[in-house]
Amino acid sequence: MRGEHRYSGAYYLNYDYVIRQSPFHVFNARAGLKYKSYELATWRCNLTDVRYRTWATSVYLLNTLRLWGLTATATF
Repeated sequence: MRGEHRYSGAYYLNYDYVIRQSPFHVFNARAGLKYKSYELATWRCNLTDVRYRTWATSVYLLNTLRLWGLTATATF
């Protein structure tokens, strides 16, 4: 089992300090089972479905919303 917490303080999205992103928390979790060389895990990102803005080359983007998945691994 594994849990993650990330906190981001307030930041501005432009150079003239007009568009401000408020502080936010993001929580992620992962749980799995391992047997010999096999592993099966389920995971969840952004558990609380927090929404925040980020930027990329003068374009404002919304974050990735809540995701979940299943990962199967075998090592040889």
